[in-house]
Amino acid sequence: MDRDRCREDKRSFNWGRANYEAIRRELGSVNWYVLFEGKCTMELWLMFRDLMQDVRDKYVPVRQRRNGRVKEPWVTREVERLVRKKKVAYMRYKQQGSDRACEEYRVARKELKKGLRRARRGHEKALASRVKENPKAFFTYVKGRRMARVKVGPIKGKGGRMRLEAAEVGEVLNEYFSLVFTEEGVLDDVEGSAGKGNVLEVVDIKIEDVLKLLTNIKTDNSPGPDGIFPRLLREAREEMVEPLVRIFESSLSMGMVPGEWRVANVVPLFKKGNRDSPGNYRPVSLTSVVGKLLERILRDRIYEHPENRGLIRDSQHGFVKGRSCLSSLIRVL
Repeated sequence: MDRDRCREDKRSFNWGRANYEAIRRELGSVNWYVLFEGKCTMELWLMFRDLMQDVRDKYVPVRQRRNGRVKEPWVTREVERLVRKKKVAYMRYKQQGSDRACEEYRVARKELKKGLRRARRGHEKALASRVKENPKAFFTYVKGRRMARVKVGPIKGKGGRMRLEAAEVGEVLNEYFSLVFTEEGVLDDVEGSAGKGNVLEVVDIKIEDVLKLLTNIKTDNSPGPDGIFPRLLREAREEMVEPLVRIFESSLSMGMVPGEWRVANVVPLFKKGNRDSPGNYRPVSLTSVVGKLLERILRDRIYEHPENRGLIRDSQHGFVKGRSCLSSLIRVL
């Protein structure tokens, strides 16, 4: 991925102020059948990706980075009113210098302190009550309350040499993560043991299945290397379901997977121990959201195939919905 695209991905989009009506209108006016006619999987994906990024740049504003003090999330209008009241009382006290003005300033300052504590306590209670529905907001707030802002590095490289620069730290972590990466072995041909008629030869991609996945997609997840946000996919799901089905069908029929579906943005997360050891960091991969949709469909089809044909024995409890170690023990007892 080039530098311009990496720099573009660092922008912070304000999805709360996006013009979703304009996005749906523009995507709804696209004739996907004519646009995709005679194209291979890679061409279909690149055309779809570029169009998604174009509507994102046109109708989703970018948050401006402020150099000044950032407003706390729990500052309400009542708190802002008390802040203004305190400033007015302070200016009056500085001008007059009377005992009455001093007392008014003390009262305003005391009210502001109480208002700040009340607003912050209410905001924290609201986050705690919605932690299951919106865990990201809760942990983002907790992370922001931490006093220490520790970044990744310095890291010990080969020979125990400390690496300080960001590029060198990234190279050391990348080398370590590649060493501990597990390569999946090649599966043997199981067609003979599966029996005739029990092999999953064709995977049908249904519009209603893709639409259901787009409806239930988590909008707070981060995008992958393709820069397609899950919020955009869900808001314009009715207009995107047709091209996505075409891309998925083309990928399965031609045996081609877009390159951006096979790469990931890897973020190192500190676990415990010494921060200068690369072994104490856990890699977290951010992959393409669209690619994960197809993976979800394939997983469901692979699971449904043996289940519908009675190929899963009653003694099988691992990796089966509704069964667990507890159900296995109950069966034995």
